[in-house]
Amino acid sequence: MNSEEKQSLIKSVNEASPDGLRQFIINQAQYDPSFFQDVTAQFGELDTDAEFAKTKKLIQSTIRHNKTYGFIDYQGCINICNTLDDIINKYMLRFRQGHYQHALSGLLLVVTTCGRMLSTADSSSGALTDTFDRVFSAMKNLSTNIAPTLLDTQKDALVKEAIRTFKRKLFADWAEQRYKILYNVLPLISEKSAKLIQTASKNVIKSVEAGYDQVQSQIQDKILNARILIQLGQTDAAYEFMNENKDIPEIREVAIQNAIQNKDYPLAERLSLQASEKDPGCAEFGSSI
Repeated sequence: MNSEEKQSLIKSVNEASPDGLRQFIINQAQYDPSFFQDVTAQFGELDTDAEFAKTKKLIQSTIRHNKTYGFIDYQGCINICNTLDDIINKYMLRFRQGHYQHALSGLLLVVTTCGRMLSTADSSSGALTDTFDRVFSAMKNLSTNIAPTLLDTQKDALVKEAIRTFKRKLFADWAEQRYKILYNVLPLISEKSAKLIQTASKNVIKSVEAGYDQVQSQIQDKILNARILIQLGQTDAAYEFMNENKDIPEIREVAIQNAIQNKDYPLAERLSLQASEKDPGCAEFGSSI
């Protein structure tokens, strides 16, 4: 909807009578199941279990119609990702309507579906990468915005749900995607749930086959630990940990991002220059604090 259409809609709604709007909503909801769900979610009691089950059936049906002999081809991957993108939009609407647990469950369902497609789809179009980016961005948006409004017990419940998805075996060969599940719920962590996350990460590393995948998981685990320390406000411990692991490029990137976040631009500049020079004897991260 462009700006002109939006203004026209606002004008029409403002000029409509309450009874006219009420009747329009009732009539429209009778013939449009999606509209009915949105109205119920906004003004009534949404049956989250029924909607979640319906979403799973939609995903299963879409995959079934775009899969041949266990493989999803180029166009099939695009078709499925288009459906998943619509689902992300729907569950972000549920988030805005206050259904936080339901919204995160829907987003994690998309993550799980994308995870399964990593090994079964021709993703050369970039559609799968784009959908991963969208769902992780949505998770970060949700987590950041609801964190100030929830009790620790409520936040811990959401983090535990993310951990369950993180532990799924289907991510065994995909460390980067697996760890992004946790990175994007970090605004919700408490000291208690941080320990649960760290334990889950260590157990995952043990379960991954030795070699490249295990090394990648170990790197992601270090990034996770640095981000947890930053999120919990343990500044000194975070700088010490990052300094100990400064030769890992991804850790240096976290340090640069953190310096920019804290408006410590001289530190960010120095770290960036050191990274470009690949100087193993660079100054410690916390030297300007």
